[in-house]
Formats: sequence, structure tokens, C-alpha cells
Amino acid sequence: MSSTFSWLLGIGRSPSTSNLSNTTSQTPLNQSIVTNSSQIPPSSSTPTTTNLSLHRNLNQLVDEGQRSSLKTKRELISNLDQLNTLAFLNTSTGINIQRIQDQFEQIDKTLQTTAATTTVTKSRDDTIEQQLDGKLTNNLNDYLKHEREKTLLSMLRMIEDKTYDEITRHSNYVLDNNWQKQRQLILSTVSKHDQSYLDEANAMQIKRFETPRSLSRGLSNVEAAYAKVIALYNVGKIARQNLIDEFTNVVESSNQPQAAIDLWNVVNYMSQLPSDYLTNRTSLPSQQAIVLSARSYLEYSFRVQLSKLFINLVSDDDLHKPGSIYKLIIRYIRQKHPNIVHIIDDDGNIDDLPIWSIIFYCLRAGDLQSALNAAKRCHLTSAVEWLTNYIKNNNQSIDPTIRLKIQDVYDREHLTNPFKSIVLSVLSAYDVNNMHELIINSIDDLLWLRLSQIVFPNQDLMTLNKLQKLVYNEGSGNRSLFNEKPVQFAMCLLLTGQFETAIDLLNQIEQFHCHAVHIGIHLHESRLLSTASKSDSPMLTTTLTAEDPLKSLNYQRLLTTYTEKCRYDTELWQIINYFYLLKQIKQKDGENCFIESLAILLIKLNDNDTDNLLERLFGVNRQGVLTEARILDHLDIDTNVVTANVGLYLEKHGHLELAAVLYDRAKKSRQACSIYNRLLSEAIHTLITSNTPGSSNVLSSARSFASRLSSTQNEFDRTTNTLYTLLDIYDGNIDDLPIWSIIFYCLRAGDLQSALNAAKRCHLTSAVEWLTNYIKNNNQSIDPTIRLKIQDVYDREHLTNPFKSIVLSVLSAYDVNNMHELIINSIDDLLWLRLSQIVFPNQDLMTLNKLQKLVYNEGSGNRSLFNEKPVQFAMCLLLTGQFETAIDLLNQIEQFHCHAVHIGIHLHESRLLSTASKSDSPMLTTTLTAEDPLKSLNYQRLLTTYTEKCRYDTELWQIINYFYLLKQIKQKDGENCFIESLAILLIKLNDNDTDNLLERLFGVNRQGVLTEARILDHLDIDTNVVTANVGLYLEKHGHLELAAVLYDRAKKSRQACSIYNRLLSEAIHTLITSNTPGSSNKSRQACSIYNRLLSEAIHTLITSNTPGSSNVLSSARSFASRLSSTQNEFDRTTNTLYTLLDIYVYIEFFKSQQFERAYEIIQKLSLLPFAHTQIDQCLESINYYSSEILDCYSDIILITLTLMAILASVEYKSSTNISNQHLLLASTSSLDQRTSNILSTNKQGLLDELKRQADVLFRFIGLLPMKLHNHVHVQLMECFSRIKNAC
Repeated sequence: MSSTFSWLLGIGRSPSTSNLSNTTSQTPLNQSIVTNSSQIPPSSSTPTTTNLSLHRNLNQLVDEGQRSSLKTKRELISNLDQLNTLAFLNTSTGINIQRIQDQFEQIDKTLQTTAATTTVTKSRDDTIEQQLDGKLTNNLNDYLKHEREKTLLSMLRMIEDKTYDEITRHSNYVLDNNWQKQRQLILSTVSKHDQSYLDEANAMQIKRFETPRSLSRGLSNVEAAYAKVIALYNVGKIARQNLIDEFTNVVESSNQPQAAIDLWNVVNYMSQLPSDYLTNRTSLPSQQAIVLSARSYLEYSFRVQLSKLFINLVSDDDLHKPGSIYKLIIRYIRQKHPNIVHIIDDDGNIDDLPIWSIIFYCLRAGDLQSALNAAKRCHLTSAVEWLTNYIKNNNQSIDPTIRLKIQDVYDREHLTNPFKSIVLSVLSAYDVNNMHELIINSIDDLLWLRLSQIVFPNQDLMTLNKLQKLVYNEGSGNRSLFNEKPVQFAMCLLLTGQFETAIDLLNQIEQFHCHAVHIGIHLHESRLLSTASKSDSPMLTTTLTAEDPLKSLNYQRLLTTYTEKCRYDTELWQIINYFYLLKQIKQKDGENCFIESLAILLIKLNDNDTDNLLERLFGVNRQGVLTEARILDHLDIDTNVVTANVGLYLEKHGHLELAAVLYDRAKKSRQACSIYNRLLSEAIHTLITSNTPGSSNVLSSARSFASRLSSTQNEFDRTTNTLYTLLDIYDGNIDDLPIWSIIFYCLRAGDLQSALNAAKRCHLTSAVEWLTNYIKNNNQSIDPTIRLKIQDVYDREHLTNPFKSIVLSVLSAYDVNNMHELIINSIDDLLWLRLSQIVFPNQDLMTLNKLQKLVYNEGSGNRSLFNEKPVQFAMCLLLTGQFETAIDLLNQIEQFHCHAVHIGIHLHESRLLSTASKSDSPMLTTTLTAEDPLKSLNYQRLLTTYTEKCRYDTELWQIINYFYLLKQIKQKDGENCFIESLAILLIKLNDNDTDNLLERLFGVNRQGVLTEARILDHLDIDTNVVTANVGLYLEKHGHLELAAVLYDRAKKSRQACSIYNRLLSEAIHTLITSNTPGSSNKSRQACSIYNRLLSEAIHTLITSNTPGSSNVLSSARSFASRLSSTQNEFDRTTNTLYTLLDIYVYIEFFKSQQFERAYEIIQKLSLLPFAHTQIDQCLESINYYSSEILDCYSDIILITLTLMAILASVEYKSSTNISNQHLLLASTSSLDQRTSNILSTNKQGLLDELKRQADVLFRFIGLLPMKLHNHVHVQLMECFSRIKNAC
């Protein structure tokens, strides 16, 4: 039996061969299947004249038969090549083409033999008819037709099955391929991120279980999800009956292997056992429940296997309904046993399949109703009776009389039909040693067979205990081989009710370790797991009983071993929840497993982890001080009782210090006091005998406990008094340390209350008085009388104890030159000492000014030494109130440059920083005063220097924010530092950066066109006021063009015009600039700037034939265009702007030699008289003209006479046809585009008119109220002479 079972597990011998050929194929469940491939035997005898009875002419029948046979054969064989190209038809599991050809050849031989026969006798016909017994048709044509149709039908059905299987495999392949692609995409995406991204992805994967991210660092995703379910179960949010559903959801949602899901399905079925299973494991109801549950699972898994094998043939909802599985079984038999299709069974066929094969697989699938219906369809009266009785007895047994009848039938017929044999064996529970190798091909099938052969209450041949031993012994005897399939072996153990052994096996498999633990948890909570009575017993123990040995599992070890992978700092909550599952288990000695697990957890950790565990688990530290809420408070237990019991366990096992702390936490003061007395007694004894101080932890804990005890109790018993007596033996020392060292370092740390408490504990009356007075005076001074007493003590004892010496020096502010080198070992300590010795208001020996000078001079005098620790020096400066000096020092250190700037910003905003009054002053300046020199910091330079590293294209917003910090600071000359910083930023950049800055900062370009929103608009300021002030600063410092643009943006038109006038005047005559008074009318204030710039451009064009600055001209035109669209009336400045623009157009035409067009423009400008009646008007207009026009007035007269001289010359030819597309009149020009009438006259008329106009101009020049230069007079006379002499 053992060797046979080994073969079914894939590790033993092969089954014996029989007369039927066996082929092995692979099923989708990766199990070996032995397929009965016996072919249909062809006819063994050749038909002759003696074996056919014919009632037609023989020749006619032969001819008809040959034609029919050859026609059918040609139709099939003609497509033979095409069939062979199909892979699924040309395989060993497909259609045998050669077999079909052999059948046709056999038919041909029959026909040829029949044709050669010439006579047939009647007697032989009767004999043959009797031999055939009605099984052969009398008509040969009908016989051949039947054979042909039967062959074709068989082939088509097989093709249909193979095609469906191929489609299914292809569909699975496509799904798998798509998943692999998606998987690679996910992996490639994840690989581009760092570990924090992967941690986040893992946390999201278990989000449905609400597992906190901080609790899953030491656990995998599935382990963290399991832990969350346990936590919810412990607090009652998950009912016991729903625990397995939550565990199953964890496995299904965590991408676990299919084997893990199958394990939980097995556990789910095997959990349907009686509630008294543990106490009656060997009773009949318990064993009967195990058998029924195991059979139900095996039948369920077989149905699921069929549904996966034939997708969508039966819906999932109908899969487990009686009678619904029939179609799947028929399809499965055809695929698994293709060679039994169409074999005629003596007991009948259904759907071309033997009836007993259908009945068996219906039984295997648990569909007894379909088996009964199939038996009824074939009129198998006996089988119907047997199945009806089997169903009536709940698939467990059959009536003894009927079972004996079935056994008799089995003894007679079990060798004839393997399917009938196994069905009878199942129904009668007979021949339990028969493996039925031709049909049984997997462990599940064999296990189902053996379970089906267990009959209750009379287990004659096969019992559950025998089956359990068989499975366990087979696995244990071949353990090395079973390592290949341990999960399958564990499932067999579970299905036979050997839960403890199965969990022990799974626990040894790393991949299934967590599943084994939680299967054990579920079985234990369901009262189905037998646990060991000792915590130190092996994982699996065997208890001998009267009947059979019973296995027990060390449940406590299972859980504690599993929690060892958890991290105590982040996953303590999970550990406690797993331990909490042990709360109802007690060992043989009465110790509670939950209490023991908590105590062992405390013992095995190091000191740091133990301290952390005490605080988080019990809410107390080693000194007995209560901390935050305890983790145990979240469980449904009395936390104080648990804490006391853990302390009791620790006391029993010699861990007294931890026990005392827990007793104290549980308010068991008497027990805690008793333990502390024992510990202190041992410490004193050690100190006396070996001069070695005791444990500082014990002493500090005892003192802390005694302090709390004294504050809560008024009367003390003997135990408490003993505690205080033992503590008094350590007078002068605390925690094995001299009391004065503790007091000093408490003072150094600023904890005067601790210093006072330490003095009280050591009963130092004088020190208590001094410290109390020191605290009363806010740590600054002490009463003079007391200070004198301390000084006297200091003079007597300062050489005996260095710690006492320095404490007295601090309290009395005495001996300020003593460095106390034995204790003071850092600059911080020394600075603290000196600061502590400054007493207000009477600074006798040490003052703050002295200390500041001392620190500054020490650093300056030893600068080379301080270069090694400049930051420490800066900190000393800050601590002594020398903020400016400290910032200046830090600013020189590249690494601390940014910190220095922002420290300065904070101090300035806090009104603690003294700033310089001039922007060009050094970074640090010194101002002499009557008492001491005061330092000042150039705050503006500090910020502007820091912003030089910023990029103007991307970090302008940051620059402006730093400048904005200067908004409240004004220099000595009244200049605002914020405005000045903005202006300097504009000045120092190149043109491109300046243009970009204008647009982003002020929202305007050089042409005055508004752009996007200004950065300044996001600050809490009036942007127009800031813009105008920046323009004013630029104007003061000679940057007129930028000033004009900003005046224009700020709607200061008059100032803008004034600046342009100055620019033009300076450009033409290099005259000294003159300020023009401002006007309140904002629309007129921008004209001055453009007038100045335009005047300069006109002069440049006249003198050098080079156009003026394109930026100035475009800006002026743009400005004039906007001005004309917003104003209806223009003042003198605005009219000057338009006049200058027209003059520029006039000179532009003149320089481009378009004289006729220039002549037309100058006549329309009305700047000069061209008739005697216009002289007076022009003379009056001169008084109205601005200085910009008057500066270039003489040049206009000169160029106009030159133009008239050119027009009057004989060589001049009309150039009216010359293209002037490259010249554009300004859109703001006041000229119209009409042509002049004078140019339309003939040549002589033009000369006369020019001479007349020259006379007028010459007269006008003589009346001008302005003095012209001599060289201008000479040029004018020359032009006038040319005009007069022209002919």
C-alpha cells in the first residue's frame, strides 16, 4: 500500500501495464494523468460470400458500395494535407489520420472480396444471418453509409473538442502575455523611483487592510495585513466566525501563490467540525465530520478544476447545483479518455460514452443526482437502487444487505470494466487495497477514493485512523522526496484531520511560514487545535493514548517564534496582539502563556530596548515615572492585573529590578518596596565589602520610588521605613555620584529645582538655603548677606572640592578670574560661568561691557587661532549681545554666508540690529560714544551682496523680496533703501537684462507699452509711487532714458517730457540741464522726457545724417500716441512733443533727398513764415516755443533755406517718382498727406515763389529776438544768394 501511494505522489514506481495502452498527458492542474488510449478494435474477420445475405443484384450492390466508399474517401483524403497542417490535429493527442485510412482500406478489401464472389447460397445466408444476430444490416449501402457517418461524426466531435481546447489555451496564453507586458511596465516604472517610492507602493498595496505604514517595516505586505486582521479581531471588530473570511481575503488580495489560496480553502472546509472536537477527537461524530468535510472539499475542488478546464461552459453560480455539472463531465471524459468514445458498453451508453464512466465522474464531482439520472436513462435498475440508497444515507454508507450484493457483483465483474469496478468499490467500501490505476491518477483522486471507502459506524477495512497513519507514515518515510511537494502533503494531512502535523510541516517552509501561523490561529480559535501543556516542549509532541497517539502543537512557541521577525521599535503593537491570542491558555504549572510571553519579551531584550518596551507597553520607565498611554490599555484586559502578574513572573525568575518597576506601575507599593529593600541591601553590602558602588539604575529607581511614596503616604510601615533607612546610608552621594557634582551640572543645565531637590535629599541645609534664595531672585543674584557667607565658605573650602568651589563661585559671583580648569573644559562652559558671575545692579567685579570687550579682544587678538573655530567665536559674540560683529564674521564664511544674512534679517525685524546710515559705508562701522563704541551693520549692503548670486531670469521674485525688507530704512540723505536697491539693480544690468527687468518688475518696456502684471503688484505697496520714486532716483543719477520710461509707467507725463527736453538740449548744444517744475496734471508729465530725447535725435540727424536712438524715438512716438488717445487738450509741453516729432519727419525727408516732400512738410509746420503776413505770427510763436525747439530753431532755418536753394537750382530734377516706402511719417505727426500747390507749377513759377519766400525768411531772420552764431549767418547768406541767382 505504501509503494502504491508513493507512485501516486510522483515518487514511487510506475503502475503495472495492462492490455490497454496508457499515454500520459499534462492537465492544467500540473498533475500526471494516465489516459486509457485503447483504440476501437477493427473487424478481425474478412467478409466473404458466406458472411453476407443480400436481396439485390450482387454486381449492383458492389458497384454502389465502391462508388460510395471511394467518393467518401476521396473527399477526406483530398484534404489530408490541409488537415496535417493544423498543429492540433497532427499531434499525438489529436486525430489519428493513419487510423482513418486503415479503416477505409479495410472497407475496400471487403468490397473487392465481395465482387469476386459469383454465387451465394440460401443456406449460407441463413447461417450468416444467425451468426450476425441482427448486428449487421442487410443492405450493404446502408451499412457503408452508417460507417461513413459514424466515422465523420467521431472525427468532427474530436475536432470540436480539440479546437475548443486550443482556443482555451490560446486565450490563456494571450492573457498571460498581456500580464507579463503590464508587469514589465510596472517594474520599469517602479525602478525609476527611490526606496521611499517603493515603500509607499507597498503601503498602498495593503491599504484595504488599513495597516499603518509605520507598522509594516519589518513585516511583508501579507504579514502586515494578517497582523491588522489579528488586531481587529482582538478588539472585537471581527467576529470569530468571520476570521477565516478575513484571512482568505488577505491571501487573495496579496498576490500569493495559488497553493496558499488552496490551503485556506481546505482549512475553510475542514473547520466545519463539532464544537467538542478536541475533547472527543476519536468519537464517531468527530471522525464522521472529518471524512465528510474532506470529501466535500475534494469534490468541490474537482468541480472547480472542471470549470477552469472548460471556461464559460457552466456559470459559477450553477457550478455547485445538483445536475449542473453533467456537461462538464461529458466534455472532461472525452478529453481525458478519447479512446473510450463510441465504445459500446454492455450496460449502455450516453452521449457516446460508457455509462459507468459517467457515473464515476459524477460521484467524483459529488453530483449524485446526475449519476442517478444517468443510471435511469440507461435503465440500470440495480445501479438506480444502489445510488438511491447511497443518497438516502447522505453519501456515507449503504445498507449492509445492498452492500453485500454490490460486493458479489464486484467479485464477478471488477476485471471487465475499470469504471464499473471503481464505482462498485466506492458504493460498497470494498477492495480498499485496489489502486484502480487506470482511473485514479492524482493524490486528490486517491484520497477521495479512500475517504469514500470509510463507512460509519462499521469501519471494516478502511478507517480514518488507518488513513491518517498511511498519509503520515508515507510522508515521514519519504521526507527527502516529499520536500518537492510539501504543500500537497500538508493538504493531505489537513484533509485527514491531522491539523497539528500539517501546521508543523508548513511552518518549516519559509514561503508558507506566515500562512501556517495564521492557519494555526484560526484552528485554535475554532477549538480544533490541540496545544502542548509546556512552553519549552518541542513544536510537535505526541501523547500516547489507549487507542492512538495524539499530536499536540506548541502554540505559544509557534506565535513567539513568528513575532521574532517584528521590530520592537515600530511593530510592538503587532507583537502584543499575537501574544494576546494566548490569554486563555495556561501551562501545566498554571502559568498564563500571555503573561509569560510578555515577561520573556522583557527579559531577552537589551537595556535600551527594555526601557523602550517598558514605556510603550506598560507606560512607565525604570525610575517608575509614568509616561504616555500604555499599549495594553487598547486591549480588553485589566492592565494593572496584567502588569502585576508580569512583575510576579519576573520576581520568580530573579529579575527583581524590572519586577519592582512593574509592581510600582501596578500600584503594588508593598511588593515594590520589599524588592527595593533587597536590592539596596545587596548594593550596600557590595559597597562595604568591595568598595564598588551599586547599580545606578537601582539607586535612582529606589530614590524615585521613595520620593513618590513620601508624597502619597502620611504614615509608613516597617517596610517603607526600611527603604528610607537604606537610602540614608548613601548620604552625600546620589546615584553613586558626589552631591556637589550633581548640583553643579544642574546649575549648568539651568535646572535649579533639580539642584535644590538633590540638596534636600542629601540634607545639605546650607545649600538648600542658598539655592532657595538664588531661585527667589530669578537666578540673577543672591542677598548680600548670604553672598558674603558663601564667599567666606569659598575662601576656606574652595581648594578641597572643585565642584563645591565652582558652585560657590557661581552663587556668590566671586573669584571671577579663576578658570576652574578641572571642570571647565569648553568655551561654552567658561562663557556660562562668566555670565553667571554678572550680578545686577551692582556689577562689582564682572560687567557685561567687560565681558563683551574680553570676548571681542580675545577673538581679534588671536584671529589666527579663531580661524579654526570662527563659528564658535561668532556664537560667543551673539551670546554677549554683539550681534553686528557676529553677523559680519559669519558673512565672511562661505558656508555660513546665507545663515548670516537671515540671522541679520531676523534681528533687524525684531528691532535688535543697529544699521548704518549710508549705503556706501563699510559692512561694519564703529561709532564712538561717551561710554563705549557702538557697532553698526550696513544692512542694505548685506542684502544686496547676498542677492548677487541670484539669477535675474528665474529668481527675480526672490531678489525683490529681499529688497522689500529695506522698505522702512532711510539713509542719512533721506533716500529710501528699497528704492535705491531697485534703481541700482536696473543700472548695473546690460540692455537685455534691463529690458527683461522693466517688463517683469514694472510691467512696461522701453516703448512704454504695458506688459504682464508687475511683480511689485504682489507686494503691499503703491506700485505707481514706487515706480515714480525709482524714476526720480534714476533722474538724479543721470539715467534719463530709464527715468522717462518709469515716469511714463507711473503716469508722471510732465516729468517724462522734461527729461526728454533735457536730453535733446544736451545732445544739440551740450548745455547745462535745467529742471522743469512739475505739474499736478499726470497726463502732461511724461512729455518732457520724450521732448528732450527727440530734440537730441533731430540734432543728430541734422549734423551726422544718422538717425537718432531708435529706442528714444520709438518710445517717444509710442508715448505720444497714447497721449493723443487720452487727452483732448494739450499744454505747451505736449505741443512741443508733437512739434519735435514733425520736425524729425521733416529732417528725415530732407536727409533722404525727398526735397519736394520735405518742402511740403516745412510749409505746413508753421515754424517759419513763407509770406509777409505770417512774420508777425511766427515772431509771436517764438515766445511760446520751449527751449528744445528754440535750441534747434537756427538749424531748422538753415536746412529750410538749403532745401529752397536745392529746389531753385538748375540741376534739380523732380524726384516725385522716387519710392519712399522706407520712410514713414509718424502716426502722431500733425501733418496731413496733401500735396503742395507750389510744386505743381512750372519751373519759372517755382523760382519766383522760392525767391519771394526767401525774401520773407531773410526779413524774418533779421527780426528774430534770438542771436544766431556767425557761421550760421554765413551759411544763411550763401543759401539766400543761391536762391536769388537761380534762373
